[in-house]
Amino acid sequence: MIITLACQTRSEEEQISSTLGTFYTYYITAISGYHDSHEMESFLDSLKHVYCSPSLLTRIQNEFARGELGYDPFIYAQDANIDCLKTLTIKKDTIIPYYNVSYKDQYSGTMIKIKLKVVKQNDSIKIIDIW
Repeated sequence: MIITLACQTRSEEEQISSTLGTFYTYYITAISGYHDSHEMESFLDSLKHVYCSPSLLTRIQNEFARGELGYDPFIYAQDANIDCLKTLTIKKDTIIPYYNVSYKDQYSGTMIKIKLKVVKQNDSIKIIDIW
């Protein structure tokens, strides 16, 4: 059963923000900390399977295969530095049913902005779209 989170209470918003914060903390820590790229990719794949819908993962995989994506859509870059976690913010969009994730890219100094759509699925939060 999938419930779109268009009408959320404050505690639901906090739960989603917390879940997305956990996902990004693990994700960015792995990207910046693993020295073995195979181990890192394996960990990131496991993490994405926990936090993302299968349809989103299939879409991303297909976009990579067709050459439409040349970067990691979860960080909107090819790599990340652990220091960007200091500037990580997650807020519910006030206009569209997405969450805005942003952080400062430590290499360029620019703010990276990512939009995520989430659903609550059997008491867990799943990312179903990324923009």
